[in-house]
Amino acid sequence: AALEFSQISDRPGRQIGQLVRVDHRADRRPCDRRHHTAAGRRLVTSLSRPPIPVAGLGAGGFLPFAAGAAALWWAPGTWQALAVASQLSYGAVILSFLGGILWGLAISPTGAPGWRWPALSVVPALIAWPALLWGGAGGLWLLAASFLAMPLIDRAAVATGLAPSWYLTLRLPLSGMVAAALALSAAAL
Repeated sequence: AALEFSQISDRPGRQIGQLVRVDHRADRRPCDRRHHTAAGRRLVTSLSRPPIPVAGLGAGGFLPFAAGAAALWWAPGTWQALAVASQLSYGAVILSFLGGILWGLAISPTGAPGWRWPALSVVPALIAWPALLWGGAGGLWLLAASFLAMPLIDRAAVATGLAPSWYLTLRLPLSGMVAAALALSAAAL
């Protein structure tokens, strides 16, 4: 059996795709959609390293943190307020995004039942918001500490099977680099 992508049309002039399971030994009937979702999830979760697009986008997401830290150390003083606001805003957005990833994993069809994971997934946003309000070095230190703590939640998500096995391989170095950039930013103030 193999997964194949076939082109179909739902109306004239419009092509859409459909992923179907084809058994070349049988009569070539597609199986139901749930099987494809489960099979695709098994494929992605069985990887030992993050998929290349995910790793590339994750690494690219670090660049604004590095640029903000560099600006706080070496840019003219007139740029300092913009660099601090940039670090705080981007840090809050990305921390909230990490919570959103957990939310998505928790509510997926293969997610964890109950309150634990949905409740944990909102904590990053609830920390990011006061970091923005606090502002300055204090807000940057709070974000740095939060990024250092995220791998603890990520490790638990991997251990319970909520997140793919490669997730911690991606998140641990990125969280460490982001925390270092935010700490360097706070130390420059």
